[in-house]
Amino acid sequence: QLLERMTAIETKLVNKQKENLNGSIGCTWKDLGFTQDEVRKTFGVDYNSRWDDYLVNPCGVDLSGVAKPQGGGSYPAADVDKLITAVENRMDGLNTQNQSDMISLQSLTTKRDQRYDLIAAMIKSFQNVLIGNVGNMR
Repeated sequence: QLLERMTAIETKLVNKQKENLNGSIGCTWKDLGFTQDEVRKTFGVDYNSRWDDYLVNPCGVDLSGVAKPQGGGSYPAADVDKLITAVENRMDGLNTQNQSDMISLQSLTTKRDQRYDLIAAMIKSFQNVLIGNVGNMR
């Protein structure tokens, strides 16, 4: 979900950057082109909050290299490029973690399957011994 939300913000940033001739982008969700319903349903935050705060707190994007505009200010074109790069870097980090988690999960699944096969073989062996014992009792 976090990756999907960050992708939605990044897409809006890129589109707004292409639309604006001067390249500056405001700090509100409205400035990015989100509707109130989109913000409430997709991000679960107040429409009047700032999208850059959302990137920092829930998403963990490092915006330390970008000066945060005060009040109703906007990010200049050079900072918009830095914002997009920061979002992409965080998304790459999350994707790397997801791949690592998937490899670990596959390893655990393989170990589980091997244990299941071992237990099944042991039960079959016990069954053969029991059948042999019953045969010897006749």
